[in-house]
Amino acid sequence: MTVYEPSLPEIPELTRAEQHLVTQTVRGEVANFPADGDEPEAELKTIRPEVLQRLCANPSPEWPVRAHGVYMNGATISGDLDMGAAIIPHPLFLHDCSIAGRLILRDARTRSIGLDGTSVQGISADRAVIEGALHLRIKFRATGEVRLLSAVIGGNFDCNGGVFEVKQGNALDANRATVKGSVFLSLDFKATGAVRLVGAEIGGDLNCINGTFEAVDGIALLAQRLTVEGSFFWSPKEVSGVVDLMHAQVGSLSDDSKAWPFLDSPNPEWRLDGFTYGALAPLSPIDSTFRSDWLAANSTIDDGFAPQPYEQLIKVYRGMGHPAEARAIAFAKQEELRKSGNLKPLGWLWN
Repeated sequence: MTVYEPSLPEIPELTRAEQHLVTQTVRGEVANFPADGDEPEAELKTIRPEVLQRLCANPSPEWPVRAHGVYMNGATISGDLDMGAAIIPHPLFLHDCSIAGRLILRDARTRSIGLDGTSVQGISADRAVIEGALHLRIKFRATGEVRLLSAVIGGNFDCNGGVFEVKQGNALDANRATVKGSVFLSLDFKATGAVRLVGAEIGGDLNCINGTFEAVDGIALLAQRLTVEGSFFWSPKEVSGVVDLMHAQVGSLSDDSKAWPFLDSPNPEWRLDGFTYGALAPLSPIDSTFRSDWLAANSTIDDGFAPQPYEQLIKVYRGMGHPAEARAIAFAKQEELRKSGNLKPLGWLWN
């Protein structure tokens, strides 16, 4: 059996670390770099952005990249990794790496991208087309905005265990993005700054179980006009700030009584007007007392009464075979109408 050994020219411009990356990539192997403390010399793990750009988007005949793509562990990229508008024909996995700048993928087309355990100063991927999955998981950390405006992701968008933090503005902005798989903002996911999913389309589930959403400018989760074909799992570890689901549509709502921590607050922190869901999940609270409190705490932009959330829940209760709960919510709706002063004369007589 012949063992493939790449014939690489000696390129004086490449450092020892860069030569290692190119060699391992051409061989179809992972490029592992020394962990902090193993090798004191920074040059043994530092990769210039232009070398990685050339390897990913513009490989020369001497640098043929195998189908599995570029896979490296523990490296430091010494500046902005700019691959805007590039066509990257293979996956890119940077695990436990450090990018001393931003990752720029605006208008790029690529395969799967994985940045598990990697730190970066932000990501700009507006209108990017990622044909596979996007993984920002397991101790991934962004200290600047992650932008995916109008991006298309062909697989899952997985942020389980990732940390997204900004001092102001948006931690994660995926407005109008299309994700054909599921989105995971769960399992110790943490956003310090707004998470925006306005007008996004998700073909699978949106999972926020055990995630943390901390507002810095008032908004924790802004998901107006969001569409989720599957289930919306809303059972976060902690929420501070407004959760806005106005006119969002999800296949089913899977929550619990602890998912809405502001029921006793005089200033409700969620907006449900226009929010539609096909059913409540089997483990979600069915109790009409809890649900009437949940609806009564709904915040409207103009501080008026919004009947739609009541009508939506009544429809769901009836569809699930819970007529008594549906009647209880209908009575609760009339009571809130009376309190708001919007009940018409005939309604007063009925009420």
